[in-house]
Amino acid sequence: MLLRRVSVSAVLASTGRRHAAVFSPRYDWRTSGVHDIAPRDEGDFVYEGAGHVLPGAHPLPLYHPHNTITRPVASPYLPSPQRPHPYFTAPLPELPHLGATKPIVYTYGTMKERIIVPVFNLKNEVTHTRELDPFIFGAYPEVEELSKNLTYWMVRCQNFASKWDYETREIWRKAKKNWPNTGMGMPRVSNRKNHEYPWGGRTKPSKPWNMLMPTMDIKTWSRSNRMMLCLKMLQGKLQVVERLTLPEPTQECYLDLCRAMSWGNAYDALKHDRLVITEGALAQLEEEVYEHKLMILPPHIRNQLPERGYLKSEELGDCAPVLRTIQMEAAARVEEVESSMYDSFVDNPYRPWKIDMEAAYAVDAADGTVQQYVDGKKTSWSMLS
Repeated sequence: MLLRRVSVSAVLASTGRRHAAVFSPRYDWRTSGVHDIAPRDEGDFVYEGAGHVLPGAHPLPLYHPHNTITRPVASPYLPSPQRPHPYFTAPLPELPHLGATKPIVYTYGTMKERIIVPVFNLKNEVTHTRELDPFIFGAYPEVEELSKNLTYWMVRCQNFASKWDYETREIWRKAKKNWPNTGMGMPRVSNRKNHEYPWGGRTKPSKPWNMLMPTMDIKTWSRSNRMMLCLKMLQGKLQVVERLTLPEPTQECYLDLCRAMSWGNAYDALKHDRLVITEGALAQLEEEVYEHKLMILPPHIRNQLPERGYLKSEELGDCAPVLRTIQMEAAARVEEVESSMYDSFVDNPYRPWKIDMEAAYAVDAADGTVQQYVDGKKTSWSMLS
């Protein structure tokens, strides 16, 4: 009866006062009894005021405490909140400068700042500078997009064939209850096909055909990869080199290259501490990404592209052909010279047949065949597909 007469407000007040000491100024006013001893001369930490710099201290629990001594950056400046990125924002007057191979367009989410990187030769000397496309290397990173990429990759890289496990029904034991509930003096049990025993199976085991291979759409994949490139650039871990050509394909030449470029050891190379990219790869990236970059632009900007000269192509002769790397230029000239070797053959790829120019093809996915049609008539033989 006494419990019933206690008012509800009194009960609420007592429960509210239970944690009120946390918000009281007397909560942590008293020392713990251990730390009120005077510090020893050596070994004990003494706080020296607001300007006290702790060497090696970091607010995050980093298990690989990389600093600029153990992992020197490849950028001319250190990453700092004072500057947008640790590379140059304007070409240097004392170094020759190469622009990007494609016109630069600042789409949504890109850094509105020029990214000008030094280009190294294989002697670890800076020969010139080069402008990076902010669409590729300036897509400012977002954690959600990067986590989509990381989750997709970690799920996709599992070995699904090893995911087989027994189901309870697949265990070869009798399905009878082992002993009755009462009279045995032992705990109640079912049949012992369960997962609690070393021979047991699971009710819903993971099988290879139960595992889902994740899918990734092209826009998210492209965007998250570009964000990861930008993250490397913001960390100062991006190094652009002229070429990666060894004099001989031997381990000694590779080690000499790593020693000359001061790329540390194989552990750094395998852990992808530094992203090394060649100028040829840059040109290829910019060329492949160009039309996607223009399609991302809003329509009122896209309509201005032809008059601004952004849609000129070297195939149509609107502009001079873009500067290729030495390897690509050499390959093109070799192909141009060697194309005459095919003249004596029927299937010369440089001079296709007239029928090949007019042909249309239909793919039958059910049969796995390809049919050729010219003027609406089938011209391919069924046994040759």
